[in-house]
Amino acid sequence: MRPIFERFPRVRDRVRFEPLVELPTPVTEHRGIWVKRDDRIGGGKYRKLEFYHPPGDLVAWGPEGSNWLRAVARVKRQVRIYTYPQHHNPHSLLNVPHIPAKRCRDYLEWGVRMLGELPRVVGGRTTLVPLGGSTPETTLGFVNAALELAGQVERKECPRPDAVFVPLGTCGTVAGLALGFRLAGLDVPIHAVRVGVPMTARLRNVWGLASQAAWLLDARPALTRIVLERGYYRGYGVPIPEGTEAQDFFHPLDLDETYSAKAAACLLARRPAYRTPFFWLTYGGTPAGNLRLREPFGGVGGSSG
Repeated sequence: MRPIFERFPRVRDRVRFEPLVELPTPVTEHRGIWVKRDDRIGGGKYRKLEFYHPPGDLVAWGPEGSNWLRAVARVKRQVRIYTYPQHHNPHSLLNVPHIPAKRCRDYLEWGVRMLGELPRVVGGRTTLVPLGGSTPETTLGFVNAALELAGQVERKECPRPDAVFVPLGTCGTVAGLALGFRLAGLDVPIHAVRVGVPMTARLRNVWGLASQAAWLLDARPALTRIVLERGYYRGYGVPIPEGTEAQDFFHPLDLDETYSAKAAACLLARRPAYRTPFFWLTYGGTPAGNLRLREPFGGVGGSSG
């Protein structure tokens, strides 16, 4: 059983849940830094997908090398995906063949395609999948993750962290961890490393998601301290030299240039300030590897209308 249901059993009546992956993920030490290994389940996106089960057909959208869209295409049957161009890096390019999408040439074509879906969305026949999969319900996946780590600390599988470093994209991961750590009694600051545009990756959105997730749990929306790290974002998907150095440091762990390498770079820069910093590895590795989905699962359905 997931620890969130042991702590908050009534949430089962409010949110549909289906187990997809084998948890908990391990915590391992790498060159003096502890790493929460969500790469062992294909990445943190599958934690969100365990709590994301809207009815009917789905329409998903986002950049054409998105980790989220890769996961959605892996799990959901009835989904149409529309992507727009992005700045590519080696890891985002690996995702593209695994996302059965209508790849729009530019934002204008993408906008026209999305407008074509509007009548079905407004009519309730189709659900519009949120960018990055961040909703109050999917945020519970990372509340559960924080409780999971707290249990590992209690069982002495790893030391108590004095800081956690994680990417900040559409905010669901940070919101869930910040709420979950407080609920678990772990006063752990989170360094949220911005990897997306400020309109999306901002603390206001973190608070909104965390507050709504707390309501689902009948809990107070108090969060652990969050440090917003702004200095590692040069554009979505754009590699940075510090990220390349972090990839070398953490080798043979696989870090992607869009998200995890930037969070790791921030950790290495802030490392002298902490005794036991934790790096939460949210990237899932190459599309063909490191994924242990529980069966049965949805599989890929309709894609490019």
